[in-house]
Amino acid sequence: MRLPNPKMKIFEFIQEFAADRGYPPSIRDIAKGLGYQSTKAIKIHLDDLARDGVIKRQPGRARAIQVEPWGIPILGRVPAGTPNLAVQDVEEIFSATRWRRSFMLRVKGDSMINAGIMEGDLVVVDPRQQAKPGDIIVARLYDEATVKRLIMHEDAYALKPENPAYELIKDHFDVVGKVVGVIREYV
Repeated sequence: MRLPNPKMKIFEFIQEFAADRGYPPSIRDIAKGLGYQSTKAIKIHLDDLARDGVIKRQPGRARAIQVEPWGIPILGRVPAGTPNLAVQDVEEIFSATRWRRSFMLRVKGDSMINAGIMEGDLVVVDPRQQAKPGDIIVARLYDEATVKRLIMHEDAYALKPENPAYELIKDHFDVVGKVVGVIREYV
């Protein structure tokens, strides 16, 4: 669901506030945090978000705003080898809230195929995680982004493609974030 800009800002503020503090913001917290003089507009937007099913509110309670997490049920395991009886019990819910501050980029090219990252895959990038040698990262190089493995090479950091057809990158780069997941769509 695509939210209009003011609602999106309020929704993101609620998510970040709750993630940072461990409890949801009050209406006054939202108004103050987003520079609103009055709480009336915030209340209207919160009502809309609740009606859209994006948040839940409990009238009469302070700090009773809940962001509706979305998730995908994990039904169990499936062998990639010998076939096995499929079970239809929900094993757990895969919650995307762990990635709430992350972003995704679509992979273009084949430089990471030996790491299992193919052209067209979506990489989930967390800009807050510290990258260390061995991690797969997104780096900014010459004003463009690239996904590579971070390594130490001759006492300096370098970017290693996971395809022998490509060379090691030793030029200066900035780390944008650590790749924390890969999503492949089959359509």
